[in-house]
Amino acid sequence: MAQSTSEAVLVFDDRHPAVTYSGTWLQGGAPGREYLNTTTLTTSPGASAAIDFYGSSITVLGTLSLSSANTTTAMLDISFLVDNSSSAFVVHLPQTSPPTYGVPLWTSPILGSTPSKHHLVITHDTAQGSGSLLVLDAFVVGGYSVSGPDLINPGSNSGDGSATTKALSIVFGVAFGMTSIMCFFLFLRMRRYKQRWRQAEPHGHRDTMAVSAEDSLTKERESFGLGRNPRQDGKEFVDRLGSDDTHTRAPEPKPPDDLERRQIAGQDTRMYLNAGGGGLPGVGAHPPV
Repeated sequence: MAQSTSEAVLVFDDRHPAVTYSGTWLQGGAPGREYLNTTTLTTSPGASAAIDFYGSSITVLGTLSLSSANTTTAMLDISFLVDNSSSAFVVHLPQTSPPTYGVPLWTSPILGSTPSKHHLVITHDTAQGSGSLLVLDAFVVGGYSVSGPDLINPGSNSGDGSATTKALSIVFGVAFGMTSIMCFFLFLRMRRYKQRWRQAEPHGHRDTMAVSAEDSLTKERESFGLGRNPRQDGKEFVDRLGSDDTHTRAPEPKPPDDLERRQIAGQDTRMYLNAGGGGLPGVGAHPPV
């Protein structure tokens, strides 16, 4: 089923790359009155413009205005040839003063039951010397399908829906790229953090029982007046023992249990209480003192 221009439209400005011009053309425009404030115009007979589009119909918008060389009412003759057919559509429009903007110069019939590629040629057919002015403003393609092939490569100055799609694709692509970069840097930071954590683990994460045993040993060493350096503590301990003669003297031998010291006649006499002979010195199994 054919689509009308109200169902799906695509607007091309007169400066769009899909539009090509042959002959003598000038550029103009009335800000706020013409599409994107631009127009392309000619007074030369035989000058033409062509456009390739994908859709089911097309409307050509323009401005009707008298040229500076023509101050009286004049007719504008334009021919429209679609897909190089054998016959063209010819229109005759009166020029106006003041100018009339946004005039549909011509609307094609439905060009097919489904959108397809078409070629339109617009020719200024007014006779030489008439001063008639052909002003092209925009092209409205009806029945446009965004699923069709990209035959026109729309530019930034058209109302093309595919331009919006491309812009969104660029935005999402940039967002995806930024997200990927952020994830990569986050991965590097996490990796560095794990490496530092592993290096610090033997010193900062000791076993609780080992810490308790070490603390107990430290307390005992401190009770003996020792510090935390075993080698230095050992040297100090040896030096301390050497400075105290109580630690260097050999212990006296323990006397036998049956020996008793007594002072006899001012002399220290050892008496063996359990010896034979009544315990007299020199008597018994033990030798005399």
